[in-house]
Parts: sequence; structure tokens; C-alpha cells
Amino acid sequence: MPNQQWQGHQQGPPQQGASGWQANPQRGWQGPPPQQPYGAPSRKSNRLPLIVAAVLVAVALIGVGAWFLTRPAATPPTVDPSTPSASQPLEPRPTPTVAKRDLTFDDLPQEVNGWRAKPAGTGAYYITEGREAPHGGDALITVTGVNTGLTAEAAASGMAGLVESSDGHVVCVPEDTVGDTSCFIDTSTFTIIIASATPADGISLEEVQAIADAIAAKYP
Repeated sequence: MPNQQWQGHQQGPPQQGASGWQANPQRGWQGPPPQQPYGAPSRKSNRLPLIVAAVLVAVALIGVGAWFLTRPAATPPTVDPSTPSASQPLEPRPTPTVAKRDLTFDDLPQEVNGWRAKPAGTGAYYITEGREAPHGGDALITVTGVNTGLTAEAAASGMAGLVESSDGHVVCVPEDTVGDTSCFIDTSTFTIIIASATPADGISLEEVQAIADAIAAKYP
């Protein structure tokens, strides 16, 4: 048929058709690439690495917290009980204050080296057999208490010829301010005690001191 222009199969490369359609010799005509619908959310990026990193950080934090909670408590340093603390010095014990009282006759030793005590007012006097005063009567060693608040040393201060005994609790002088031989006695119980005798009675300082030492020994 000379006028026939068409052949049963058209040869040549595939041609692009309208609206983006393409001819494919293997699969036939294909439409345009798929398009994302309008208004649809964009595809999410791959978050798997971020999730793995967050899990690892959380595990690390849990491990650190468990270590702090389960670690043993620190042992306090051992202190030697025999060593005194420098921050707490030992305070000295206060010395108790004892109120002294006045002397009475019953407080005195009743006899010292043959001298016997006799009551006299607030004190006493000592006499001995065979000793008489030049003007009659017995030779006397008087003992009395004086509430002056002084010690034996302070009471005898300024007098000449001081003689101490009984570890300083007795201080004697051959002549006091009125001319008597006197011993001042300081005890832990009484106010100052004075034992004295007049030189005219012929009584020595040693005899007066013996009575004073006997009183101090009874009340150290």
C-alpha cells in the first residue's frame, strides 16, 4: 500500500509527553516523581544517635549517684584519751572558802607540859604548880581569840625578834606592842589566836611558844 504512512511499530527514542510524562520502553509510560502532599509535615531526621547518647548519660548519672549513696562513711580520727585537749584546758579547782569562828575554852588543849587550862571569859589561861607571880597569885599564860582577819605573820609585822614555828602558823615575839611576850597563832578553824605572858611573871618565850604550838597542832 503505497499511501500507507503508519507502520505497525514506531521506532526511535522515547519522547517526553505532556505534563512530565515519560515513555519508558521497558515499563511503558511513567508519571512525574511523587510529590509530598501540601501541608504534610516534613520527614523527621534520624534521632537514634541522640537517643542512644541520652541513655548513656542517664546511666552514668545513676552510677555516680549510687556510688555516693553506698560508699562507707569516713572514720573519725582516733583521739588518745590520755592526751588533754588543747581546745579545752583544764580549769583549776576553786579553793573552798571556810568561814573561821571564834575560839572557846573547850577548843583548847587542856594541858601542855604541866600547864593546865582554866576558863576565862571568851578564852582561857594556863597555870602550873609552883609558879607564882611576884605580886602574888599564879603566873599566867593567857590565850584569847581576836577577830581581826589577819594571819599570824601579818599580826606580828613590824615587831622585832620574830620566831616562827609550826610551818609558819605560829609567830612569836619576845616583846609585843604592850611589852608582853606573845605568840600569834593562825589555824584553819579560828580567827587569830594570841598566847601571851608578862615578863614580870618570869615566863620564858619558849614556854609560851610550847602552848601556841600545841594549839596549832590540834587545828592544822
